[in-house]
Amino acid sequence: MSVLRGCRSISHWHSLQSLRPHPELLRPRIVLRQTIVRQKPHGKALPIRVIYPNEIVEEIDAKGTWIEVRAFDYIRGEATNGWMLKKYTRLMSAD
Repeated sequence: MSVLRGCRSISHWHSLQSLRPHPELLRPRIVLRQTIVRQKPHGKALPIRVIYPNEIVEEIDAKGTWIEVRAFDYIRGEATNGWMLKKYTRLMSAD
């Protein structure tokens, strides 16, 4: 794969740790299918970026069926915050 689209292992997830304002509040989640991260928690909000399967995002907040996430963009070298549907993710297991 020529372009690393996301955090695909625990070691990459650890690189996100420095971006965490309150580590005890954020929970790592694995993306299950390609989806759009949006500015606000509704389907008509402006899209920010596309998230791909197996990327790891961190849950910041939740509102109904939406979660606010932080994802690291390896191409730009920066974190992106936005909203996506919770059903397209699952919590990372501790093991």
